[in-house]
Amino acid sequence: MLADLLIEALWFILPAYIANSTAPDVAALTRFRGKTHPIDGEKKFRGQRVFGEGKSWEGLIGGVLAGTIVGAIQMVVRPQAQAIFTSNVSPAINLPTHSIELAFLLAFGALAGDIVGSFLKRRVGMPRGSPAPLLDQLDFVYGAVILSWLVSPIRLDYFGILAFITLPIHLISNIIAWRIKIKKEPW
Repeated sequence: MLADLLIEALWFILPAYIANSTAPDVAALTRFRGKTHPIDGEKKFRGQRVFGEGKSWEGLIGGVLAGTIVGAIQMVVRPQAQAIFTSNVSPAINLPTHSIELAFLLAFGALAGDIVGSFLKRRVGMPRGSPAPLLDQLDFVYGAVILSWLVSPIRLDYFGILAFITLPIHLISNIIAWRIKIKKEPW
């Protein structure tokens, strides 16, 4: 059933979603209290910033911590969540099991994918904040999936549904973050 697959896939990727959505919040809070520390150290490659001002150590560390903590919480609550979903949604649901390693790799991979996306955008001359459809929405999913493969290969059906469902989720969450002034652009 599609609903089962969606719930299982979202459960799997949740540490990555949390890391990706938390990093800008942590960076925004840090900027409020002072200056952030750009990952690229303001260095340039072929005349362009390597990653840009939007990728900070504070955001990376905060996002990875948040995603890893959520994964640890998932480890603890999985039996109860499994019981709730199987009794109230579908007896066929089988929530993926997380480990600290998997949660860390999903969280770090998400932000590494986002950083690679920024690097690629800078290489083609796109300034910070300019839209790159699909790259902006999916770079973190690709990064999370690639790194998580080290300890837990993702099911192909999970990957397919995540590539599809992440687009509207990312768009809606970014519009909300833009409206409440966490992000400078709605993408």
